[in-house]
Amino acid sequence: MAKPMRELAEVSAVAVLWIAILSVLYGLTWTFYAIAGAIGPVLMGKAFDLTGSYEALLLRLSIGTFAVGSLMLFLPRYRAIPFPSTHT
Repeated sequence: MAKPMRELAEVSAVAVLWIAILSVLYGLTWTFYAIAGAIGPVLMGKAFDLTGSYEALLLRLSIGTFAVGSLMLFLPRYRAIPFPSTHT
């Protein structure tokens, strides 16, 4: 196989792999959205029934969200993934 064709095949293989990975991540994201959408109202209703207010649970959830968001600041940078050059 000629060098440009081999490089094009490598780039195509990488593109197909990335599409497969992104589709799995997209599916998982929507799965967790659906789970949260089902659990959220039940959890908030239970909290209101027990305390007569949403305030205590919302405060706890907001603190947890802030804590997780703060931890995301400490994630390492993404590594650049070099794509094979198609230029000769």
